[in-house]
Amino acid sequence: MTCQACRGMLKIIRVEEGEVFAIDCPNCRNEVVSEKMKKANLPKRYLSARFSNSKMPTQDYESICRSLSSWSENPQGFVTLSGPPGSGKTHILACMAAQMIDRGTSARYLSLIDLFDDERRRIGRQPVRELYLLESADVLLVDELGAGIGTDFEKDIVHRLVARRYDEMKPTLFATNFRLGTATKASLENSGRVSPHTFSRLSTATRFETVESFRGGQ
Repeated sequence: MTCQACRGMLKIIRVEEGEVFAIDCPNCRNEVVSEKMKKANLPKRYLSARFSNSKMPTQDYESICRSLSSWSENPQGFVTLSGPPGSGKTHILACMAAQMIDRGTSARYLSLIDLFDDERRRIGRQPVRELYLLESADVLLVDELGAGIGTDFEKDIVHRLVARRYDEMKPTLFATNFRLGTATKASLENSGRVSPHTFSRLSTATRFETVESFRGGQ
């Protein structure tokens, strides 16, 4: 169906103070970004997520989004975003992916739960995604850090991914239901879900918390 705004021309003519400008059609631009987000493995429900159309329930949440939006403009190093299920972490990851993709940066989304399932199927000789492609992605958005039950199999997968991203200085953002750098029951370090070597690399990350209530108590 032809876009009603630009009639399929991908540009809109705008006149300001007597000057004529041709700008990208925002509707078509959003559709292109959404299609690239789908190819980057973002869940379907988040393909339309943008910082510009997201509700900001609190000032702290808005501040986090501003900081992560700035990081998306020039991704560097490790960042962790923590908070309980339903606090908006995946939504923020999707907004960041949209912003980076719109600016021409290659970003990829990864759910560790899906990766664990894929790697288990690999043992059963079923075709799966190649882990090395995730290790080498320009920017990787890793969701569900701390998922699973903390088996050696799961810890090895996470360690391989984190260590390679760390050693090659690849920008990576991790979202987790646990806190980092605290001695509480809700700490990722105390959860038994990652190895000490993995946590030592994750502890270098810049940290953001969406809310104060975490799985496992305080």
